[in-house]
Amino acid sequence: YCSSGARRVLCSFPLLFPRQARAGASAALARRMQPAVRVALLLLDATPVVDHVCMQDMIRYLEALLQVEVQVCEVPELQIAPKGWQALMERARHPLKSRPGRPGSDVEKQLFAPHLLECMKRLAEDPALYNLVLPETEACRTCILGFTTCEFFFSTEGLLPDEPVPEPRTQTHSICAGPPPASDVAVGACTVARLQGHGSVGGPDRRKFYRQLLPLVSSACLELLGLRSCQQYTCLAYRRPFSTEKTGFNLCPDCEEALLRRTWNPKAPSEGLFDAAADRYRALGDALSDIGQRLEKIRFSRRSYFEFEEDCDWLRVAEELLREGAEERRRGLPGGSGACRRRSLLNCIRRSHERQPHRTLKRTITQPLLTRTCLVDMTQSAPFRHECGDLGQWTVAVTNRKHEAGGHFVELGGSLRQKRIGAFVDSGLNASMAPSGQARLKSTMELMPATWQSQKCTLP
Repeated sequence: YCSSGARRVLCSFPLLFPRQARAGASAALARRMQPAVRVALLLLDATPVVDHVCMQDMIRYLEALLQVEVQVCEVPELQIAPKGWQALMERARHPLKSRPGRPGSDVEKQLFAPHLLECMKRLAEDPALYNLVLPETEACRTCILGFTTCEFFFSTEGLLPDEPVPEPRTQTHSICAGPPPASDVAVGACTVARLQGHGSVGGPDRRKFYRQLLPLVSSACLELLGLRSCQQYTCLAYRRPFSTEKTGFNLCPDCEEALLRRTWNPKAPSEGLFDAAADRYRALGDALSDIGQRLEKIRFSRRSYFEFEEDCDWLRVAEELLREGAEERRRGLPGGSGACRRRSLLNCIRRSHERQPHRTLKRTITQPLLTRTCLVDMTQSAPFRHECGDLGQWTVAVTNRKHEAGGHFVELGGSLRQKRIGAFVDSGLNASMAPSGQARLKSTMELMPATWQSQKCTLP
């Protein structure tokens, strides 16, 4: 640490994680003259929140997602307080209420969220004191995100002074305070106390922890950027609070464009946005691929898969579609300037989402989890082996491609012999969450009829 009177400046990123360890950074970062957004990850615990490998993976994923450099900082210790949130309280000279963790839980402390945000706001008033140098661009925005294992609470009504806050009052994953009117610095914090598998070193719990950690930190950064306003529930920037079960992993096309324009340097030419969007897909795919290679494989149906394998395939296809759409040109309209027109960035991103190939069926030896009785004859549908007349009168079945597990199959032809068909839900990739889904689906199927004759409904 560098002493400055009674205070010490905040450690910057290269001291905590050397630049040699940050291999695979996006090429778009090197082409920018000045960053439009600065992101600082502030460690609020005296001990490491996550292990060193997980921290490096999280930083690389954030830099690929946001296309900005992420600076990791910590609050140095004082003679009267250890480093972390206690030293932050002493430096900000503002009270920060805390309570002990609940008995039987892994949480050591519970922090009062409004006080923590107020301490971080005072830190943001003089960021140069903590070695957080703002870019010279006037349109820049600095985001300081606290990272901790402590739980957040907002109310202590009806509790004794040293009594832990009950679990229903500590369900918050992240908190945020927008930038004040006279500044362009937003502060917030997120906690990993509510994530499943925290502290695990391998196995399914480690995969689940990564699956929940990456969208949690990404969602908190998007909230600091003012982009958590999407109306689509499948989008990562959905306006509802973060949920480990409901929050999506990817952004919708509109939010992707908004994120690229928010982090893009206003002095750089706008034509580079297309390359930046394609480089973003590639950087995300490389980061997720390296993370999946280090995690334990998923073994289902006598096969093994890597975590994030399907996401990486989606990102590679999206990169190809986006570059292809960016190169297309259209002739100018009659009577105009005669210049060729190109697709807009939003249309190229939408094309990369909408033209993704359908999920490929995979052979498996296991029994399907969902079985239904159907009258469609599949044994005589091979070419030149049908015994029911002309080719135009062959057995035909209509299946709704958008149906979920439990959808109905409609018969339009075939014999009257009963056949059992179903959906193999365990044959897909990224099935680390499959046990909970299987239990929920089995309990639902117990209430549904198992045969065609027992269905008391009339088909249209």
